[in-house]
Amino acid sequence: MFGSAIERDAHESCAAYYARAQVLSIRVLRILRAGGTAALEVRYWPRGDYSTFVLDRQADGWQALAIVPGGPLPIA
Repeated sequence: MFGSAIERDAHESCAAYYARAQVLSIRVLRILRAGGTAALEVRYWPRGDYSTFVLDRQADGWQALAIVPGGPLPIA
């Protein structure tokens, strides 16, 4: 089921998609949480780019909703 979803979304086989996968180290800068939603601000190391991972709380754990590239969010 997962393999067919990858093929449908990426228009290539699951094996081909993951053959290009790279290991990236990250540093978690800040975790913001409001109710069932969380945002993890990360910095890729040592390259230095930033991203925010948006998560949603499910009954069996957290589910990723989006990866937003760019710098850290402003502090409210």
